[in-house]
Amino acid sequence: MNKNVVGSFSSTFEALRAINSLKEKGVDKNHILIITQDNYDQKFIEEKSGVAADDSFRLEENKKGFWRSLFSKKEVNASPYSNFLVKLGVAEEDAKTYANDVENGKILVLVEDGSDEERPVI
Repeated sequence: MNKNVVGSFSSTFEALRAINSLKEKGVDKNHILIITQDNYDQKFIEEKSGVAADDSFRLEENKKGFWRSLFSKKEVNASPYSNFLVKLGVAEEDAKTYANDVENGKILVLVEDGSDEERPVI
């Protein structure tokens, strides 16, 4: 199912506030996803909110061998975050912007399509 980006946050506190707001509005924690490059932030948010981080894109990138990465078709961008966001249904241009945010230390909060009809503006 496609995901919508709720926001890009500079701190774990801001991300947790957004997650809690979504949960208060009735969005199930299983429909919320975070993406961060900081393992500490990831574990902290997972522990405090029960929301999972999806870093399967890191595993995909690590599985690619040297030769395969040289000769494989180039995707949207060299960023694994951008490619992963596109696979989640985020528009290509938006994915580049959000990938840049993550690479610069921000935390993305996403929600599944259909889970956010009553999503608050954050």
